Amino acid sequence: MNQNSLLNLEQISKDVRERYSTRYKTHGYSPLTLGWDSTDHQITRFEKVTKIANLNGKQVLDIGCGFGDFLDFLDNRLISYSYYIGWDTVDYFIAEAQSRHSNSKSKFEVCDIITLPINSQPIADVSIMLGLLNWNLGSKEKNIQFTKFMISKAFLLCRHMCIVDFLSSNLDPSYPPEANVFYHDPSEVIQLVSTYMQNFILAHDYPCIPQKEFMVALLK
Repeated sequence: MNQNSLLNLEQISKDVRERYSTRYKTHGYSPLTLGWDSTDHQITRFEKVTKIANLNGKQVLDIGCGFGDFLDFLDNRLISYSYYIGWDTVDYFIAEAQSRHSNSKSKFEVCDIITLPINSQPIADVSIMLGLLNWNLGSKEKNIQFTKFMISKAFLLCRHMCIVDFLSSNLDPSYPPEANVFYHDPSEVIQLVSTYMQNFILAHDYPCIPQKEFMVALLK
């Protein structure tokens, strides 16, 4: 794959930082900053992750961790992970996460997965990447290429499993589609991940939050 044929990765990375930094300056520590309408919907997504993967005794890499809310979820549910690493490209988010967590089994770092070397080595048992592939880049071709690029990066960073979520093209009739987001076709995502390996899980069975989503877990 020629990752630069359609994508300006530097510009995408810059746009992400600017978008979320602006939201943080407007809303501060709030689900609205991260694009959530409520913490309940956020928790629904987290619950699905822990139904797919048993994280007890596992090292977890949370790519695009925001304020570290998934770490709070794990602690509140008494899930005995061995270590948690939270990465985000927005320095405001990492500073906020560091100020709110003093867990000796966790750390937060400013890290942009887009700029990591393509030959990166695994650093955790399970990598998760939630909410990073939903922004509309202007064309289906660009979004699909970006999805391939990001999944390939996240997959390299895990030893056992990589979990990614998507907004589904199987739309909820009660929620009108939005022009600024991209809806992935589950069948196309299956075809995409099949290029990595034969073993994967697709979950399209959890409630709308508020739009219909699905998750895919790639297994090594």
